[in-house]
Amino acid sequence: GDLLKQPVAQKIEKRLKEWLENHIGFVLKPLFKIRNAPLIGAVRGISFQLVQGLGVLPKNAAGRQLKVLAKEDYSALRRLGVKIGRQDIYMPALLKPKAAGLAALLWAVFQELGEVPSPPPPGRVSLPMDAALPLDFCRVAGFRQTGPLFLRVDILERLLGLIRRRASEGPFAVDAELLNLAGCTSVEMEGVFIALGCNVDVRNGETLYNKSLR
Repeated sequence: GDLLKQPVAQKIEKRLKEWLENHIGFVLKPLFKIRNAPLIGAVRGISFQLVQGLGVLPKNAAGRQLKVLAKEDYSALRRLGVKIGRQDIYMPALLKPKAAGLAALLWAVFQELGEVPSPPPPGRVSLPMDAALPLDFCRVAGFRQTGPLFLRVDILERLLGLIRRRASEGPFAVDAELLNLAGCTSVEMEGVFIALGCNVDVRNGETLYNKSLR
């Protein structure tokens, strides 16, 4: 405040800065670990982009680096807590509510948003699509837009695995396992499936889905 004398104000500002740096370093520790890791070549490029993305990186943004990764590079990324999924490269530890919320807040502050959105509520694995929420805000919080929903990237990864397994056995219907996994309604799930490239087929009044395994 303006009533504080300058030496006192400087001490308070220094103390707050130190607290904030320690807090960010503790909550986002996996991110600093990969930033400081002695990596080289393509894997270093991936780690740099991952840090820039605050722990979540669309896989297609690292296409060239992924093509030249060696076996030991994949091992190094796994040891650093990095998951290379079907659509995203991410750090599962940073999807926890406290880390995800802080990452999203830091992004919003850096972008100088006039109004900082609220982070996704703890425990939510999906959110209805909201045009007022910046896509990058949701991304650094660990969510990817998929049709009518923002799906948490680890849940999307599991959902894609389930779709692949079921499609290998032929057309399949939406059931409780799929809905519980994504935390959504059957109508929302239909939109998610269509966004993921599934084909829709109605047989005897039942809606079935299929997807090419290529």
